[in-house]
Amino acid sequence: MVTNRSDSEISAPAKKSAKAAKLKKPITPIRQRLMVTWLIWLVYRLLGLPIFINVFNPSSPDIIGGIAWQALC
Repeated sequence: MVTNRSDSEISAPAKKSAKAAKLKKPITPIRQRLMVTWLIWLVYRLLGLPIFINVFNPSSPDIIGGIAWQALC
């Protein structure tokens, strides 16, 4: 037996896909903020931490060695 579909049933998937696209948009600012936070942490870990250790440690370890050590970890 053949049934006829109405226009509302055919356009329903298009409405769902438009809704899905709207739901995905709020993730973009969160992703950008996460990327910036990660980059700041990486720069601090690679450069800031060895420099702070060199400044506050009285034995003054080698800065280049500290940067290399942080890059390895």
